[in-house]
Amino acid sequence: MSSLLTKEQGVVEDSYYEASVTRPPPGPPLQEKLNADVCVIGGGYAGLSCALELAERGFDVALLEAQRIGWGASGRNGGHAIVGFGAEGEDAIELQCSREIARRAWDVSLEGMRLLEDRLARFGIDCHYRRGYLTLAVSERKAEQLMSWMRHTRERYDYPLEWLDRTALAAQIASQRFAAGVYDAGSGHLHPLLYCLGLGEAARRAGVRIFENSAVSRLDRGARPVVKTAEGEVSCDRVVMAGNVYLGEFGDHPAPEIEARIMPVGTYMIATEPLTSARADALMPGRAAASDNNLILDYFRLSADHRLLFGAGETYDATTPRNLIDRMRRRMTGVFPQLADVNIEYA
Repeated sequence: MSSLLTKEQGVVEDSYYEASVTRPPPGPPLQEKLNADVCVIGGGYAGLSCALELAERGFDVALLEAQRIGWGASGRNGGHAIVGFGAEGEDAIELQCSREIARRAWDVSLEGMRLLEDRLARFGIDCHYRRGYLTLAVSERKAEQLMSWMRHTRERYDYPLEWLDRTALAAQIASQRFAAGVYDAGSGHLHPLLYCLGLGEAARRAGVRIFENSAVSRLDRGARPVVKTAEGEVSCDRVVMAGNVYLGEFGDHPAPEIEARIMPVGTYMIATEPLTSARADALMPGRAAASDNNLILDYFRLSADHRLLFGAGETYDATTPRNLIDRMRRRMTGVFPQLADVNIEYA
């Protein structure tokens, strides 16, 4: 059976995000025995963020990435940077946990947005970040649910959200599909791989030793753990597991207790050919990112080079349908029929 890493190699090659960046030369693979305070496994947002924060606090950090920095979900996602947990997400946390825990989770979310914007400014990361986010209702029933969520979020979390009826929505998006929407000025969108690469460079400058193409083959636990790869090893005081769904792909399954709590879920995305600036402005005048409030949702935004980036659907095994472009074009033109003549360049 093909591994997740093998299946996703083609996905990476077809990614608009990969095609639109110039990567720096790869970091060296680990080919020696090292000592460090902390070894971080995984070169996505979680691993790089952790490594950067630790290095800035004086810790000696080594980071191991099996592929390239940002190869996984951190470099291949919708690019939406959103406060909170999606429409009705806070309600679910309150019901399953408590209002106190939901409030703490909300505050962490706000802190995350502040941290993102601080890092962009502090490290000079140009990832096309732009504020503005729309949550859209595809029917009157969904609009009622969206209104309820908006009122709850305003009152419980004192967070400003703007209600947009069908008329007001027309100033944000040229689509007849939606009955209403909520505008969030505190959320936004960015080029996810550019942000990840920027974090990687900031971590390197802070002193993090980053090794790419260095898959973990074994973790020897103990008072001083040893993380092993095919050609080297890191002896350290602490190990941070930041490998997402890929932890089960390596050697002797270094973190089975974490693997059991993670489920691989992906969605599909397409990128159109570049639109003219005038056509892009007419399509989404406010240039906000957007998603509907369905369970399996559509999500979309304009890129800096005026492409529509459109995502939808779900997959649990990284399999790409042969007719993906046709399927995604139907979803896209269901929202924007005026794009029926536009070519799809990445899927």
